[in-house]
Amino acid sequence: MKTETLNNQEMARPLRAHVRLVRVLIVSVVYLVLTLLLVRHLLPVATTHLFSDLGDPLLNASILEWNARHVLLTNDWWNFPAFAPLSGATAFTEHLLLTYPVASPIIWWTHNPVLAYNVVFILSWWLNAMAGYGLGRALTGSGYGGFVAGLAFAFAPYHAIHMGHVQLLLAFGMPMTLTGLHLYVANGRRAGLFMIPFGWLMAELSNAYTLTFFPLLIGLWLIWFVRRDNLGRASLALIALAVASVPLISLLSGYANRHAAYGFHRPYSDVLQFAADISRTFSVTFHNVLWGHVLPNALDESTLFPGLTITAMSAVALIVSMRAALDPPGAGSRATRRSVSRSLSIVGLAVFSIAALRLWIGPYSWKIGRIPLPPFEPSIVMPLALACLVLGALASEWMRCAWTTRNAAIFWSMSTLVFWFLALGPEPTIFRYPVVAYGPYRAFLALPFADEVRVPARAWQPATVCLAALAAYGSSIVIRTLATRRVAIAIFVSAAIIAEGWWTCDIIAAPSPMRSDLVPKDAMVLDLPVTDRVELNTTAQYRAVLAGYRVLNGYSGYLPEQHGELVQGTASRSDALLNAYRRLDDLFVILRFDDGRWIANQPGASLIAKGAGWDLYRLPFIGEIRSRIPRSLPSSYRPQSAFP
Repeated sequence: MKTETLNNQEMARPLRAHVRLVRVLIVSVVYLVLTLLLVRHLLPVATTHLFSDLGDPLLNASILEWNARHVLLTNDWWNFPAFAPLSGATAFTEHLLLTYPVASPIIWWTHNPVLAYNVVFILSWWLNAMAGYGLGRALTGSGYGGFVAGLAFAFAPYHAIHMGHVQLLLAFGMPMTLTGLHLYVANGRRAGLFMIPFGWLMAELSNAYTLTFFPLLIGLWLIWFVRRDNLGRASLALIALAVASVPLISLLSGYANRHAAYGFHRPYSDVLQFAADISRTFSVTFHNVLWGHVLPNALDESTLFPGLTITAMSAVALIVSMRAALDPPGAGSRATRRSVSRSLSIVGLAVFSIAALRLWIGPYSWKIGRIPLPPFEPSIVMPLALACLVLGALASEWMRCAWTTRNAAIFWSMSTLVFWFLALGPEPTIFRYPVVAYGPYRAFLALPFADEVRVPARAWQPATVCLAALAAYGSSIVIRTLATRRVAIAIFVSAAIIAEGWWTCDIIAAPSPMRSDLVPKDAMVLDLPVTDRVELNTTAQYRAVLAGYRVLNGYSGYLPEQHGELVQGTASRSDALLNAYRRLDDLFVILRFDDGRWIANQPGASLIAKGAGWDLYRLPFIGEIRSRIPRSLPSSYRPQSAFP
């Protein structure tokens, strides 16, 4: 009888695996259909048009073309043909190496970087959904919980603000890594050990902000879930993470050397400017279809609205988990712990209330009758209130129980708060009024690489993974509790998440390329006019990449000093500016929508080509010895301005 039972179990395993595979395929098809519906207006013109604008999307399309044409990480690859004659311009912005296996074959086959960019853009939403599904399925054991997690991560309202930043949309490595950690370290399933390094490498190759903030989430996960019984598996996971990080060494050292050579760093004023305001927790991008006309809009990246449905499901998961974490009341040390927690919480709430009241009524109304109250700055007092509240929560009985049982929902909730606080920057504000003088981001600024990070608000991206995990728990709880109506509830929750994250955007035609036979390879080209308008600079460098020449114009994450001088010099029609470049080599000038007399009257100028809306001039070399800036950039090299 026992033998027959074992045989039946062995026969059932392939059937269960087949059923799981079918479910995954169905889920993937649903996600793909939703993604195609989201970008449906782009599909007919995917070879010629881009979503959003001609800023970052066109820059990224240029980078994809550059990657496809060069051997990665070689000296030639590091010399992206913008900001000529400077070298090392690849290090001025994102590398997009994660897209290489998909984008490069498309470019080799079609010679169309716009199509390659659009394929990567579309795939990013689908890959995020599938990775979120895997995390939710691993955490809850529920197919529906996984499905909701995929929707909550891929279609989070936050992602719509980054539709022009494909490197930030490629976030699937984060949930994939966390899925591997949960499967292997927490549950001992070996399949997870292979997901950990792969997901980690995908995450770290996506963009600099994930490289910066995601390791913190990994560290928090290890602190919370690693215990004596799984310490060996955690050690292997750390080894896998270290091995997967080896390919990053050459890339990061290349960036570090070139940034040090140019003296690049992010000023503190930029960090303050790009931090999220507390009020922006309830704001969305104007591209959002459902909430764009209801909630406040923000044009920058500080919109942190998580979505009402995702928040509701997260709240369900947190409340149920907190109730489950509490043990029956005890005596002794538990009573003492509760007393300490209560005292700290009371002090924290009292101080917080006083500071909030002072913040609300302002300094001139801070009095009783005509008697002024002692003045103080709320931003100085608020850290004391927050410290008391945090310590009170950590000393509470429910936190002890949550720590003992490794309550997952409470971990994801606390991690969300951590990244929310980080997104507020070093000096959190509300409606741009200082609330806390020293936010948690101050500690982050003490790290050696912190001066490379300009936008603290992007710390919210790992929080979207945490919220997706919470949504998986919450939806699973609701489905189990209301089992008789589970189909209707499942449809409603899924539809609500999709509706809240749905967006629409303009489609812009990509610029036409220059003929590759008009300008010699690697020649220096000035594309006029030169202004601070992003689309003009991205168009100039896009055409330079396609035609094989180097352009003086440029747009990237870092702008060298030369760019400002170029804008000013061309605006003032400076002959000295042109001569400074002509002493290095021949200078070719493309005139678009600009007065050509300044260029035509230069000594030796010759008109060599004309087209629809542009003229091409050659200004010959006027120096004694042709001198080019080295194409390889030693770490000790400090470039000088091209101007006298």
